[in-house]
Amino acid sequence: MRERDLSIDAVKGIAILIVMLGHCIVWNNMAESDPYLYDMIACVQMPLFMAVSGFLAGMHRQRRTGREVLLQMGKRAFAYLVPFFVWPLLLDFMHPVQRIKELLFQLDTGLWFLMTLFIVTILVMIAEWISYLVKKGQMLIFFAVTIVFYLGFFVQARVGNTFLSPSLTVNYMPFYVAAYSVTAFLPQISIVQNLRPGFYRGLAIVCGVSFAAMCVLFDMQAVTNLTQTLFRMCAGACGTYAIFYAVKRIKKGTLQNGLALIGQYTLQLYVCQYVMHGFFVRMRALGDETFSPYSLTSILVILATFGVMCLFSALLIWICNHIAVLNLCLFGKKTRVK
Repeated sequence: MRERDLSIDAVKGIAILIVMLGHCIVWNNMAESDPYLYDMIACVQMPLFMAVSGFLAGMHRQRRTGREVLLQMGKRAFAYLVPFFVWPLLLDFMHPVQRIKELLFQLDTGLWFLMTLFIVTILVMIAEWISYLVKKGQMLIFFAVTIVFYLGFFVQARVGNTFLSPSLTVNYMPFYVAAYSVTAFLPQISIVQNLRPGFYRGLAIVCGVSFAAMCVLFDMQAVTNLTQTLFRMCAGACGTYAIFYAVKRIKKGTLQNGLALIGQYTLQLYVCQYVMHGFFVRMRALGDETFSPYSLTSILVILATFGVMCLFSALLIWICNHIAVLNLCLFGKKTRVK
């Protein structure tokens, strides 16, 4: 059995902490008044998640029979789609049919990332399976199939069909496929094999500086056209690589172990964000108070919100981790996280 890579779990841990911080800013009505930090968070949080998922998928790339592919798809469907459908229906159980229809045509009213990740994962699995049907040119076949899938969703988004929110797949599939390629194909290229560690370190510095500069100089929240979308994706790619590189190189020890532990509960923590969203939005709606960005008051409010979020999440995860049926229904987990 392959030994668990704690550095990858640490990247997942950083990714979910970034998401949690972003939600704390949004819930307290600070996103629009924050000209820098939230732009960086909004730009990189989901691309980083997609990249981690693609990176892991590429590491486990292997030839599978059609039956094995279907079984793998079934496992993914259970893990991602059970919480995607269960939680919104639990929170709005009076109108199940209407709620499901809304979810399918507007994913961002629910746990959209789980459905988008499921769609991208399935598309890549199919492309992977097709590529193994030929003896030569597997990489070219893989990219040809993924490009066809991607163009299909792009056209769907452009014509205005919102079934399964194709714009989300268009925005985030490239990050998954790019990271998948890093572990699945790049090691086979001789030029890449000869690159020295200093190249990757230098690239990470350039990407980090470029990411920060783009987020400071441009508004990453105002994305209304294709050009702005491409620019934000470029910034997200730079930030994703810089963070991935930095966290992957954290030395073994307390910090890495702590982040890795958080990373093992990524899905559960993400679900908890959705559960708490309605509560915080309603609480903040009771008043019109606003906070100046980076003031002592705003920092304390964010820290307090973050603390409440952590306590609620820890309690809910602990309960579900000890009650198998809840873990199964609410988080799509068949076994408890050890």
